[in-house]
Amino acid sequence: MRQLARLLAVAVLLIGTVPAFAQSSSADRAAYEAAFQETLNKPGDPAANVRFAELAIQAGDYHGAIAALERLHLIDPQQPQVNMQLATLYMRLGAYATAQIYLSAVIASPRSTAETRGQAHTMLEQIDKRIAVSKFSGEMLFGLQYSSNANSGGTGTFQSGGSPVVATPDISRTPDWAAVSGAVLHHRYDLRSADRGVVESDLAIYATRQFTVSQANIFLIDLTSGPRFDLLAETVDGLTARPFATGRYVSVHDQPTYWAYGTGLELAKEFAPTMRGTLTALGRRRDFQNNADSSVNTNSSGNEMLGVLGLDTQLASWLTLRLSANTTRYIASVQSESYAEFGGGFSAIFGFDDPLGFTGLPWSVTVGGRILLGNYDGPDPNVDPVVVRVQRDLVASLVAAIPLDERLTLVGQVTYTDRAASLSNYAYNSTTTLVGIGWRF
Repeated sequence: MRQLARLLAVAVLLIGTVPAFAQSSSADRAAYEAAFQETLNKPGDPAANVRFAELAIQAGDYHGAIAALERLHLIDPQQPQVNMQLATLYMRLGAYATAQIYLSAVIASPRSTAETRGQAHTMLEQIDKRIAVSKFSGEMLFGLQYSSNANSGGTGTFQSGGSPVVATPDISRTPDWAAVSGAVLHHRYDLRSADRGVVESDLAIYATRQFTVSQANIFLIDLTSGPRFDLLAETVDGLTARPFATGRYVSVHDQPTYWAYGTGLELAKEFAPTMRGTLTALGRRRDFQNNADSSVNTNSSGNEMLGVLGLDTQLASWLTLRLSANTTRYIASVQSESYAEFGGGFSAIFGFDDPLGFTGLPWSVTVGGRILLGNYDGPDPNVDPVVVRVQRDLVASLVAAIPLDERLTLVGQVTYTDRAASLSNYAYNSTTTLVGIGWRF
């Protein structure tokens, strides 16, 4: 048993590292195959099973590793390390009920240390959250922001459904500081149906309070909710559909600006474990409100049709690439407020080890870029009775995330926006910086 314990201690060090088998060298593959053959020849040999389990985990062959560890379990059912390894692998495969059995065995074993029991309790709590019928999660951000153009600050910080929050980017070009807060709350309700149906709801809240230019104060609340379920499960793997309803309220300068409401459909397809694509179509109504800043705000009321195509792919363990393209057609009550918009963007997320040994948690840097092209249907007689508004937005951003612990993250962001427009009062450029604290739960 001592020899078995020593061998398992080596396996513990390897359980967390799982490079893809496809990336293994020919020598690694040969070692894996040789270890597998050895277990066939010596199914009761602890050393052979431990050796194969290690190589199977490295290769991503969790089922093979489980088979080897199950043979060790038969030899010594109360071995905490074997039970912990099995629980970890079953969790990775989504077999939570089986993982619970092995974690309970870890807790009950008199040979478990206090630390091992604590780890088992933590893993049981994680399982309870994952298999819960109703589950809440979310992210919050609180920060301080400076922009060379106060009104453009929100454009690079928060987007929802593909269209910018700020509706009138020409109201101010004055530099200013602002307090920024935002939250995205998720709720997932498992319907326990054969098509793996769930109801997903997302509530986004965003607000800025300018130190000087109060005309640029923004408040937004956005709610989306609808069921997600497997679509064409018998013929297409990994395809889900989510019809949803959505509503939005936006306030600028602490005054009601518009309400929006509508419905949409999202299709999502997993092409590989590291690649996921989405296609979203949305139709909604925007009802603008007249206020002290504008007595003709209702001219902007209209119907919006929006399409967004997205692709997320993990190119390496340290690099994730996100690509998106969107198109919008907005038909307002007057031609000067009706427009067509096309855009696209990317973000590259680089992850790396803590370079300072501060918390030991991985850091990340995100580099992003976006372009939007907008063409309006007719000239605005209040601005220029002849020139039709055409504009182009270029947005570049850099975001650094430094985790302070498992939930708190220090966030730094720099955003540069350049807008070219046929009407000079809509053209501007700005640089916005933000430092804040993010909290995830």
